[in-house]
Amino acid sequence: MCELDKLNSGRIDSAGNAEIQPFSKHSLDRGAHGVSAPGSKKRAKLWQLNRMYHCSVIGTCATLVELRQIARKYRIECDGPVTDYMLHCTFVSSAQEQSAPIRHLNKLLDKKYSRQIRLFARADSEEALKTLWRKAVQDGNIAGAYWSLITHPLCSEALFQPVFGEVHMLSHLSGASIRTDLREMATLRKNLNEKTDENAQYVCRLQERIADLEGEIRSLQEEVLQARVLKADLSAANARVANLESHSRVTQLEAVSENLAENLFTTSERMRTLEQKFQQSELQRIAADEERCRLQIVVKEKDGELSILEDVLADWLRSEPGNPCSGQGQRGCPFKDLNGQRILYVGGRSGQYPSLRALVEKNNGELMCHDGGLEESRLHLNAVLSRADVVFCPLNCVSHDAYYRVKRYCDRFDKKLVLIPHASLSSFSKGLHDAFPVSSP
Repeated sequence: MCELDKLNSGRIDSAGNAEIQPFSKHSLDRGAHGVSAPGSKKRAKLWQLNRMYHCSVIGTCATLVELRQIARKYRIECDGPVTDYMLHCTFVSSAQEQSAPIRHLNKLLDKKYSRQIRLFARADSEEALKTLWRKAVQDGNIAGAYWSLITHPLCSEALFQPVFGEVHMLSHLSGASIRTDLREMATLRKNLNEKTDENAQYVCRLQERIADLEGEIRSLQEEVLQARVLKADLSAANARVANLESHSRVTQLEAVSENLAENLFTTSERMRTLEQKFQQSELQRIAADEERCRLQIVVKEKDGELSILEDVLADWLRSEPGNPCSGQGQRGCPFKDLNGQRILYVGGRSGQYPSLRALVEKNNGELMCHDGGLEESRLHLNAVLSRADVVFCPLNCVSHDAYYRVKRYCDRFDKKLVLIPHASLSSFSKGLHDAFPVSSP
């Protein structure tokens, strides 16, 4: 059992399971556990809250990383490894005592959600608190608003019970969403591995073809060198023939001279043929070099897209349920805070729209899709363009008419247009990463 367990009045069995006390009328009374009396102007502390709310507050407002940091600071040791569930239960069951770790946790939450606490402190009625809570739910700032509301001196049981139930149900919905996301990520990872293997095989075949062409070039160069040697020999023979023509044996050597002329002609023709082959091989080598450079650029772009998608998948898998990235929009977080911007995706494949929409919504944005006039009206394209903040367009899967309509509209109204090379989730992720770079914290 952890040392922190000695500070609490709850119990955790040998399997790490917390004993849950049944609800009663007394357990619903916030004042029964030391919460500020009605009319008090002081905010309640964590240990002053009703013990039945400790699980919800700690699970919603504090991360497992923060709980483990507190446990290490106060040297809380356990027999064997401490699971996430055991760590959560230990802090929940000990939250009713004013111990040093619990005071540290209370101070951490006050500092972490200081902005929301100041905002809720301006409320002078339960109706004002209810309005602030609804606004926080719409903005997705549930954790800070939850801590600010439950510790507020004006928060009554009648106000807090619906809020408690709403947070409880959100945890269930978050778990179902995470399971769906994990299945989708498994499919994406499988597709990613298949594409990586295909690219590796294509590069291997290209390298083999280049090696064959280089071998042919070396053979042709050797033949050209031999032709040049033969040409030098023929020049020497011509010199000897000219020397013989000045003597009386000219008549006897005419036959030899004609034979040498024929050999020279044959050798010249062969040399011209070899030179033509050499020029053709040079052209083939230049074309191969250009193709290799083009493919290297394509492979580099694919590697960039695959790297960004791999980072998104890895950080998504490591993220906490219901909170993919607590530092959204900062360095180290794959999700960009789009601040509710509307993104229009023109063209592409309709089967990919749900995945693209899920990615944009994870980044706090809204995605609108138009197929470029295949099934949807072209006139409708101008309507959705007027509502969009940023326009994405895959170059390999969009009609010419839709492309030029989008281009002219964005140029005319100075809207941001992002052209991505392929209609795929990886290209869209890279375009999203480039269009909304993460700023330094």
